[in-house]
Amino acid sequence: MVKTRSFFIKGADAILPWDKNAVDTTVKLQPGNSDLPTGVNDTAMAGHSLAENCILITNNLCKFQRTQVLTVEDWVR
Repeated sequence: MVKTRSFFIKGADAILPWDKNAVDTTVKLQPGNSDLPTGVNDTAMAGHSLAENCILITNNLCKFQRTQVLTVEDWVR
């Protein structure tokens, strides 16, 4: 499991680099907005997914489903 997780994390940056578009989209997400996930890392993940127009895969649906424009799937189910 650790080996698989390590491969996924290493491959994620090669597929979706943290570029200017990702940063700009994340910055536009206003902290304190009740529709956004709490926490800097979760907001960055939401912003990056929005910037790339992709599905956010997570096991923590409750934090991300509030963001109406974000498509979220549970990776456990």
